[in-house]
Amino acid sequence: MSKFKPIILTAALSVCSGVGAQQLNVDLNSKGHMVPESLYGVFFEEINHAGDGGLYAELVRNRNFEEHVLPSGMTYVDGYAVAPHSLNYEHGGYRDWRVKWDLDSLKMDGWSVTGNADYDVTSENRLDPATPNALRLEMKAPGVVLENAGYWGMRIIGKDKYDLRFYLNPVDYTGKVTAKIMSQDGKELAQKTFEVNKSSDWKEFTAELTPEATDYKATLRLVFDKPGKVYVDYVSLFPQNTFKGRKNGLRPDVAQMIADLKPGFVRWPGGCIAEGATLENRAKWKETLGDPMKRHSEWILWNYHCTWGFGYHEFLQFCEDIGAAGMFVANVGLSCSVRNGDWTEDYEPFLQDIIDAIDYATAPVSNPWGAKRAAAGHPDPFNLKYVELGNEQVGDHYAQRYNYFYRILKEKYHDITFISTLQLSPSRDKLEKADMIDPHWYVNSGFFYENDHLFDNMDRGKYDIYIGEYAVITEANMNAALSEAAFLTGVERNSDLVKMASYAPLFENNNRRDWPTNLIWINNEKTMGRASYYVQQMYAQNRPTYNVEVSADEPVRNLTAGNIGLAGRDLQSTVRNIVVKDTSGKVLVSGVQPVELKKVERKGTGRWGGSVVMNMIDGVQLNGGSVEFDARLVEAEVPAPHFSTDRTPRKLLVAPALVFGAEPALKDYFMLNIPQINGDRKIVTMNRATNGEANIDRNPGGNSLPLEKDKWYKVRVELSGDNSVKAYIDGDKVFEQIAAAPSGHYSAAGYDDNTGETIIKVVNSTDKNYTPEITLNASSVERVGKVITLSSESKSDENSMDNPQKIVPQVTEYRKFGKKFRYTFKPNSFTILRIKSTK
Repeated sequence: MSKFKPIILTAALSVCSGVGAQQLNVDLNSKGHMVPESLYGVFFEEINHAGDGGLYAELVRNRNFEEHVLPSGMTYVDGYAVAPHSLNYEHGGYRDWRVKWDLDSLKMDGWSVTGNADYDVTSENRLDPATPNALRLEMKAPGVVLENAGYWGMRIIGKDKYDLRFYLNPVDYTGKVTAKIMSQDGKELAQKTFEVNKSSDWKEFTAELTPEATDYKATLRLVFDKPGKVYVDYVSLFPQNTFKGRKNGLRPDVAQMIADLKPGFVRWPGGCIAEGATLENRAKWKETLGDPMKRHSEWILWNYHCTWGFGYHEFLQFCEDIGAAGMFVANVGLSCSVRNGDWTEDYEPFLQDIIDAIDYATAPVSNPWGAKRAAAGHPDPFNLKYVELGNEQVGDHYAQRYNYFYRILKEKYHDITFISTLQLSPSRDKLEKADMIDPHWYVNSGFFYENDHLFDNMDRGKYDIYIGEYAVITEANMNAALSEAAFLTGVERNSDLVKMASYAPLFENNNRRDWPTNLIWINNEKTMGRASYYVQQMYAQNRPTYNVEVSADEPVRNLTAGNIGLAGRDLQSTVRNIVVKDTSGKVLVSGVQPVELKKVERKGTGRWGGSVVMNMIDGVQLNGGSVEFDARLVEAEVPAPHFSTDRTPRKLLVAPALVFGAEPALKDYFMLNIPQINGDRKIVTMNRATNGEANIDRNPGGNSLPLEKDKWYKVRVELSGDNSVKAYIDGDKVFEQIAAAPSGHYSAAGYDDNTGETIIKVVNSTDKNYTPEITLNASSVERVGKVITLSSESKSDENSMDNPQKIVPQVTEYRKFGKKFRYTFKPNSFTILRIKSTK
């Protein structure tokens, strides 16, 4: 019996084409998988001021004077907020994570004082435990002005109504306070004067203001007409015009951008902020309930304070308002491993917190948390269907933790889908049971172009897949959008396995970018969807009931042909006796040692950075055949990854990689890692470099091989003209995969039972027209149908705030559909054909 379990991924081949016969065959009689309503959803995280200053409609920045408060669980040391000295659960060392912290400037973030006055933010006079700090304002003369500039100004719409709310403790002040909405050029748009009498108590002041004109960079002023001393806290200016008219609601145009995506679900609250920079800094849903004045705001690890105005109840209500299911991301006692990574073995408080969250959303009013929901105005349960246990947490440590939480929660909540964050890491074989796993891909466009068949031959039955976060992050343009569209053809074709997907991040206030690429841009005046937004919208609005078989016939070229070599650290210790044979078995190279190879240094890519030294077999090109060599794993000193604050080199196991299919300049090549070391796992993986940039390793769910340190193994890699790559260790097959490159043409097809239409989705990422002959195997086909096209003249094109409609879907009528027809797909396009037809 083989001691190695082979990895076999024989995905259908997509290769470069554009010449020769081109056919697209769609068979309505080959009914495939149902396409779930949940397939396309959205992921909301407070990042890039997506909520505060974006979706959440509050206009006052730093409304509770808490911006300077340190992140929970951290201390102030010499200009830094410093995390606890705690072991990192993933890496086993100490990160001692810290962030620069300017106490003085943060206190008055968003605020300014003009006139003769002394002021400071202080904790000496507390309005509420949730808002322990207030502004102390001591006025030496009349006319002192306290002004808030909002989030890069305030979005004020003329004739709309705004609710003003603020608190004063006038310990030594009797006079008037006038609230004014001011335009950016100093004109008064609305005002309300309040009489204030000296008191030792906090007083609430409210008013409805109706500005005369629109201004997108307005400000709010409080003007004091007498000298004296007051404390000020919780100043809010909130539009009454919110999405669905909800109190403490959402900016309607921004919320509508989500609604127009028709998402099957919304994921909340994150992301990394659900984990926290420290465990105490994690998102705490219970602190987001109730009166916004009483909510504890918190610094989030994207380096700004979050009001949590868009809290757990608002999230659930928004899901209901747009007809989406809710997904709650829960903390399981682990903070973000790339920040501090501190953790606890005391599971019970976190388990109870998840139980309470589910009960708040779904329990009857007889349940204490169901009663709290009813008291908040919603006696009926919300549609919370998914709970993710953690975020981006991996390794055996997490797997054991997930098993504990899952056993207890699934027993109690049979109808909730519980999601593991182990992604496609080998540790997932330690899971006793999981409803779903959640892989994330932040990659270059090449990865998505090359991986439209990623899921075709993955094992079924163990769990479903939710792609919780994915996006091209190396460019923001039509090319990125097309590559994402290409990837989604494979997602939709494999909807029996991939049940959910959500692009990330969702929003960016374009005054503040924390992440390189984001789906929707916001400023005070406008919202804008990138080309990627319209890809998401087109998929969601044209989701078929089920898939049907689609196949494309295009020419094939041999991608494995080219120069060959080896790469890796310390090849002198890990490789010996290299033998190269052609397809007939003729020996081209025999007994070569690493010292005899030609060294070529290339700039490295990915998280480890640095450079890659490739050791090429000089003068040898292989067009099919085999490469054999002895290989072993040895321990070597490896530099720390670029993201680590600990720069100490690490002792890790290293192993060789085979380079093949390389062109002479070594910009395009394949690399087979034999094996790649992933923690204590040893996995064979393959990746492809394009123009010198390597894509993420391809071998989802690779099995760990029982390879021992310092032991020699016989390796044989077979390369064939049909682009298959097979690897053997000591005679046992351990790897089989197709070497694939972007085809330029991608497709998926399905049938919509509701409308009686065949839906064909086609991506043409080339710069030439694509005119295949399309055969539709159906009993009847109507000639007139609809075409939806997203295209641009150049792949570098993108929408902008100045030209938000540069790349948007165009809907046209087409009158030449039939059982066999030709259609010309534009260059750089994503197109959907909707054809009335019957099986």
